[in-house]
Amino acid sequence: MKVFDMPAHELSMLLKTGKLSAVELTKLLLNRIEDLDKNLNCYITAAKDSAIKKAEDIQLKLDKGTAAGALA
Repeated sequence: MKVFDMPAHELSMLLKTGKLSAVELTKLLLNRIEDLDKNLNCYITAAKDSAIKKAEDIQLKLDKGTAAGALA
């Protein structure tokens, strides 16, 4: 799945329908940052642990049906 080329509203639908978890998406994006940043050198720090923790929190809300944001 090429999430990097997808618009936000399509990613949101994948999250809401459970076809992709917030944690999976976060890890895919963190891996992409790691791969590309070797050449681009754009990031000082990618806060991986806090990003994954936040994704876990969002996923719990999605699973309960209480996610309030437009994208998750």
